[in-house]
Amino acid sequence: MPTAHQRWDPEDASEEDFEPIKTSRTTRIIRIIVAIIAIIGILQLSGLYQYSFFKRTPEKLAQKPLEGQISEQLTVPLSIYIVKSETPLNSSRNEQNVRDIVTDAQNIWLQAGINLEIKSIEEIHVGTIDTLPLYAYPRGLIKNLESEKDNSIKVFFTRTLNGLNGISYGRSDTLTIADYTANPDFRVLAHEIGHILGLPHIKHNSALMFKGANGTDLSFVEISTARRFANNFN
Repeated sequence: MPTAHQRWDPEDASEEDFEPIKTSRTTRIIRIIVAIIAIIGILQLSGLYQYSFFKRTPEKLAQKPLEGQISEQLTVPLSIYIVKSETPLNSSRNEQNVRDIVTDAQNIWLQAGINLEIKSIEEIHVGTIDTLPLYAYPRGLIKNLESEKDNSIKVFFTRTLNGLNGISYGRSDTLTIADYTANPDFRVLAHEIGHILGLPHIKHNSALMFKGANGTDLSFVEISTARRFANNFN
């Protein structure tokens, strides 16, 4: 380093002279990354992530019926619950909105000869603790419901799922759909019902079972599998 009376020439500097600058810049970058991660975490925990990056499906957006070649119709009954809560999970949906969503999802499943039949629609009031299982498996919510022992798919509608469009819980015949989704909510419902009917994710983005529910197509094999599972509800 030069003395107090010498002009500093960068060419005379060593790597050690630049080390504090490098360290300071690295520290700032790390702090920015940590701040971004913290903000994303807060958005997810508060449910604001869903409102910021997802949206409500416009009511005017509807699914045209996808006619298939199958004449024998199978019926899959749905027991629907609109979650009401003092938490961010409180759904703003109403009965007519839910019926419209099911109709549009039904129009997708027509190609498989599968009819979605609403068995019941009711509001379910839950507390803070009760809403937590909606991210995993809401056994505590459905154990006292009349539909638990009947042969129907249990569908919960909730405002947010912390960045998920919807979720199905293994082979429990239960699923949850968020109010705010990245793709049309009726496709999300049709997609999650597909999981209940034994269908896994596939990589074709025009398919109903593409991760994210971008498409509506069902292959012959998928239709055969779904109808086999749908027979369990008949």
